[in-house]
Amino acid sequence: MSLLLLNSMLLLYFISFLFFISKLLLKGNNDIMETCKHKGKIMKPFVEIEYKLMINEDLYHRLLEDYPLKTTKQVNHYFDTIPSLKEKGLAMRIRVIHDDYIFTLKEKLDVGHNEYEFKLHEFNFNDVRIQELFQHFQINDPKYLGFLVTYRSELEMKEGILCVDFNQYNGMEDYELEYELKDSHNESMEEFLEILDKYQLNFHENAPSKIKRFMHSLKLK
Repeated sequence: MSLLLLNSMLLLYFISFLFFISKLLLKGNNDIMETCKHKGKIMKPFVEIEYKLMINEDLYHRLLEDYPLKTTKQVNHYFDTIPSLKEKGLAMRIRVIHDDYIFTLKEKLDVGHNEYEFKLHEFNFNDVRIQELFQHFQINDPKYLGFLVTYRSELEMKEGILCVDFNQYNGMEDYELEYELKDSHNESMEEFLEILDKYQLNFHENAPSKIKRFMHSLKLK
């Protein structure tokens, strides 16, 4: 192999190497710019639309017998501020399922809620995503209110998720039927209405949420 040919090959390898390095540097700069562009913005919420109905104990057990439901224990830990988050149309909790901690902040909409939800490594508010939400919604100094235990029996259906709940909180117990839509752009109640018709139930408006019932129970103590 001639010296000229060898030098030409080495030059080509060197140019290819420089091109590869330049692509890596360009990607790194783009990643940095993308990070800076989104810095300070809160995460995009999920729009939650659900239908909720209070039921009695007999119907609760009938539903458990009639549907192949999977039951899981959940513990909702509720927090509030002064002035109350309710005045801002907000509600906040950390839900514990087994060893998982799930933070949820709900913002009331005309229909449904904006739901900001994600898993935590620890049971506290140190996560940067929580701090960004606190800053965005001007949430300061949250106080712990207490907890509500739910034994949730759940079934995924075509258009939504059927939930049959048994709840315990502050010495009280209640039962509820929930149907949460998978797609917030589809507000169909057809599946839910079929269930109501099967058990001769009427639905006019959503029952009070768990946190509302929990807050009301605090006033009764």
